[in-house]
Formats: sequence, structure tokens, C-alpha cells
Amino acid sequence: MMSKPTRFALLAAMLGMAAAFAGTERAAAQPLDDHAFIHWVADEAPVNASSAPDPDYIAELQALEETHARRLIGADVHFSADGTIEHVYRTIYDYADTTGIEFEGNASVFVDSFSEELWIERAEVTTADGRVIAVDPMTVQVLLEDSGGVFSDNHEVVIPWPSLQPGAVSSLTYRVVTDRQKLAAPWSQMMLPQVFVPTRRFELNVTWDEGLPAPNVATDFAALACDRSEQAVRCRAEAVEPAEPDGQVNYLDELGHVVVADAVSWSDIGSLVYGYVFDARTDHEEVAAVVEEITRGADTDLAKLEAIHSFVSQDIRYVGIETGVNGVVPRDTGLTLSRRFGDCKDKTTLFVHMAEIAGIDAVPFVVSSRRKNLDKLITPSLAYFDHMVACAMADGRSV
Repeated sequence: MMSKPTRFALLAAMLGMAAAFAGTERAAAQPLDDHAFIHWVADEAPVNASSAPDPDYIAELQALEETHARRLIGADVHFSADGTIEHVYRTIYDYADTTGIEFEGNASVFVDSFSEELWIERAEVTTADGRVIAVDPMTVQVLLEDSGGVFSDNHEVVIPWPSLQPGAVSSLTYRVVTDRQKLAAPWSQMMLPQVFVPTRRFELNVTWDEGLPAPNVATDFAALACDRSEQAVRCRAEAVEPAEPDGQVNYLDELGHVVVADAVSWSDIGSLVYGYVFDARTDHEEVAAVVEEITRGADTDLAKLEAIHSFVSQDIRYVGIETGVNGVVPRDTGLTLSRRFGDCKDKTTLFVHMAEIAGIDAVPFVVSSRRKNLDKLITPSLAYFDHMVACAMADGRSV
């Protein structure tokens, strides 16, 4: 059986938080007050009776050798006619021993400073003897994620829970408001009703203003019961057992999940991606001059394609400045060529443009570097994908 520390490391990696274990480089933490898109209103929250200590449940967790549990994971998502999406997220955790405190002693909230604003509405610990300890906002840290040559607007807000001891309860409520006019792709959000610790209650409420199309709400988690009405979808799961971890298993392909997304089709997603790549083909003469130079002497399409691939992979180094819309939209090919750097979208778009100039059909594809099971793509969303490549036909071969 996998050890508890390994279980938590596996979960953190699966949720994109492996930096805490693997030493991923990030910018130095900054205080909360330095970020205008983050609002601390937790001091105004009344005491939350639902987060009172539960000694009987703590004893049950200890008997099962569980270190902590998710008492509540709740989300309210509202699509507004004013062009915003409001997502309220609520978590309550019970801590059975010091191991659980070690691995869940901080809460992390992720926010995109370009298109989102964050309100932290509740952040407190209730001790085993009933004392309510509010988080000091001066202890909250904000990290800008910039690892592996990729720079973005994504920030991690780290909330250290104070006064944690076995039997304590942490309670967090935050609200994220997304300005959809700033989004370059349809909005979507994925949630996991089941992880590697027990979940007493998972609830999701999705609503939308009259006149708006109903968003896609899909799940492949059998224990999640969803009721649909004219302008709402409400999903519930109770007493969710923890998943049994296995270091050889890709849990993104195994754990059930629920997705809330804009009402689009896979065809819409494909057309969007292809349209961005098509529109980014610029400075045709400059690009064509490089193609002529690097393919000189290549007498077959395959040889030309190999020359283009060698140039894009070796002469255009990987640097991802994925701020603003450029987390989705590739930069113009002329700019990528002149800079001699770009991310996967930029490099793929340049490759497709160069191949076209050489008379070779090349098509961009979004792919997932962490998923293999197509059955897990339960609703159209770009959130499943994290990479872009190209496929081409040369001399009758698909490459």
C-alpha cells in the first residue's frame, strides 16, 4: 500500500501543484496588498456554524488511519448576462493528525490576473476546543507561476492556516469573477468529487441568467447525482470514499470528474484553434526567404519537411510568454521568426506556415501531454489540452 506522504505528493502533482514537491522555480512570493486583482474581505464574514469541530468524525478518521478529510467541497457557478462568470468555491477540511496538517496546512487559490478578480470571503480555523482563529492577511503570499521558460498571468495565492492541531477545522470561501470578453477561448472549469482522502459532501450549483444558452455540465463520476431545471443544474455526492493511489496510474485518466463549460461543440473548438493559427501567418516574404534558404537542395517533400522541422525545433528556442490572450492565441509568424523564440503554439504556427510555403499540407493539433483516455473528454473544452503540435503529409506519408 502506498504511504500517506506519497499519496499526497501524487495528488498535488495531479492537480498541477507538483512544484511544492519537485522544487519547480517560481518568482519570490509577494504580499497580498501588492495585487489589485485580489480582494480580502474575510474580516467581514460571520462565524460559520457548519465548520464546528466534529470529534466523532475525527475519531472515525483516526480509526480508518485517514489523516484528514474534505468535509465540504462546494461550488456555485453563475453565468451572467453582463458577460461575467462568477464562481464561488467553499471548502471545509477536518484534520485528524499532524500528517494531514503537514500536507494540507496551506490552502492554494489560483487566479488569472488578466481576466479574473478574486475575493477571499472566509479564511479561518476552528480549533478542537471551539476557538475561531481568523487568517491574518499579512501572512498570505502570492506566487507568480513562471517555471520551465513559461511565463503567464497565473498566480497562486497561498493561505497558511494558523493554530492547526489535530481535531481542528479549516474553512475557506472565495469568489472568482471572470470577464469573458477578455477570454480567447470558451470558459470551462473541472472539479474532482473524488481524491485520495475522504469527501463527506461534494456539491455543485450552476445557474445562468434568462436568455443565455444553458452551459454544458457533464460528469463521468457515477456517484454524482445531478438535477436539471430550466435555468439551473444542481449536483450532489455524499460520503465519497478516497481513491486508492497507485504510482503507476495516470489519475487524470481514471478519476471521475465534473466539467462546467460554455455551450460549444468540438467543431467550434477546432475551428477556433485553426482560425488562430491561420490568422497568425504574417510577413510572408520574410518567412518565404528563410524557407527557400533552409530547403535549398532538398529534392523531396519529406526532405523539405525535415529541414523545416530542424529549423523550427533548433533555431527557434522554447520561451513561452503566455500573458493576456497569448495563453491561447499564437503570435504572428513574422514576430516568432524575428525573435527566434516562442512557445508550442508559436513554433507550431511557424512550422505550418513554412510547410505551406514549401507546398506541403500541415495541420495544427492540440494535444494533452498528461492524458491518454479519450473517454475522459466528456464535454468540449480546451482545458483538457496543454500542448500543440502539427501533422503533415509528405511523399504520401503522414508525419
